[in-house]
Amino acid sequence: MHIALINRRYWAKGAIPLIQRSLAKWLTRKDVKITVFSSDVDKKGSDDKTKFIKVFTLKIKPFDVSGFIFAFFLFFKLISVHKRERIDILQVHDSTAFYGAYLFAKIFRVPITVFVHGWIYNPVRQKAYKKSVTFIYKLNARFCARGADLIWAVSQEIASGMRSLGAKEEKVKLFLNSIDLEEFKPQEVKPPLKEEKIVLFVGRFGKEKGLEYLIRAVPEIVRQIPEAKFNIIGDGVERNYFLNLSEQLGISDKVYFKGEVPNDLLPKYYSGGDILVIPSLSEGHALVPLEALACGTPVIGSRIDGIVETVVDNHNGLLIEPKDSNAIAQAVTNILVDENLLKRLSANARNSVEGFSWANRINELIEICEDLIVSRRK
Repeated sequence: MHIALINRRYWAKGAIPLIQRSLAKWLTRKDVKITVFSSDVDKKGSDDKTKFIKVFTLKIKPFDVSGFIFAFFLFFKLISVHKRERIDILQVHDSTAFYGAYLFAKIFRVPITVFVHGWIYNPVRQKAYKKSVTFIYKLNARFCARGADLIWAVSQEIASGMRSLGAKEEKVKLFLNSIDLEEFKPQEVKPPLKEEKIVLFVGRFGKEKGLEYLIRAVPEIVRQIPEAKFNIIGDGVERNYFLNLSEQLGISDKVYFKGEVPNDLLPKYYSGGDILVIPSLSEGHALVPLEALACGTPVIGSRIDGIVETVVDNHNGLLIEPKDSNAIAQAVTNILVDENLLKRLSANARNSVEGFSWANRINELIEICEDLIVSRRK
């Protein structure tokens, strides 16, 4: 089987490129041939199982013009590769690129699937983009819902949303994100200082990640637990705002901004923490709680789609209402002062994500792709 993986960015930071790279790795382990179509790849990095095809684009944000440029050149790149070596199925991770892929799929009768990683109709997510881009993304979502042979939805919210836009029930598959359990596992770390309690946040500094609500919860937490320490891993344009907020609240000596951390070092940070807090307002299907739980670290997360699929209240963590700093403070305090609760949640953490292993999920994806290919050829 020969799969075309399509996304404007393959090597970039962020969850979607990471998921695509994981897919490529696990598919090639199953002897699936992969061709990656992206704007940031180099054909020199190709090997027997994975080939890279660079697709031209420009950085023009209004109305996602850069995405349409990418889609235009993608169409011709797909034809060029298909003539040399038949492409069996398309897997698209970029809703604007879908237009070029769709045209190719219809002409050459190749099944086309699309991964939908986020739900643009979510009010919080809409605020993360300019109105012109939001308008285009909504059009894209409708077109993908009707044009794709199969939709991989990474959360229940997305699955329901795509059906509401016209996707047939049988064409929508819930495919929650997965991780490599060999990569993310409990690590031996240097013991913390005496009595020190470490609370983690890992993520981009976007408003939808809710970091402000965690920082505003810190004064109450340290009032009850003076030994608490907060490691903030990530970065973004709002970094200075959060630094200033920490100073205003008088907690600069308790909150440590670690910046971005390479993926291979994250297991040590997770393993060294007592709790991970993910106070997001909107998610696709968050990878961070999966990674933390795989390393044995319980999670306090917002009660929203994309997190409730992973965090089970009072089993591997606690669920709280979003935008509630008081609830965050109460949940963190409850866990850190109750040693038996912390031990129980930690003991359940690793086993609770066994079903999210790429080793287990990749066979399901391959089987569905094979069925689509056979069906199209008939």
